[in-house]
Amino acid sequence: MASWRSLITAALVEQGETWADVEYNTLSDRGLDREFDDELERRAGEPFTMWTKERVYFPIIRSGDGFTRVGSVPRHPNYEPTSHIGD
Repeated sequence: MASWRSLITAALVEQGETWADVEYNTLSDRGLDREFDDELERRAGEPFTMWTKERVYFPIIRSGDGFTRVGSVPRHPNYEPTSHIGD
């Protein structure tokens, strides 16, 4: 079981960001803390988009294992390509 709060926190840390960097998040506190099975091969958790100073975060389903995870892309052009979402 996981929650968006736990998965987003891990994604923020991976990108060198913290919750203090969040400028807007479409999830309520209830949506952030609601637990769901992140290992099912289907959509889990509420849809969301979250903007930080440097990135935009969103839900993905990894194609290799079907796990629900958090993806992100740079918020501003940085000339780096984006990998296929979900891989």
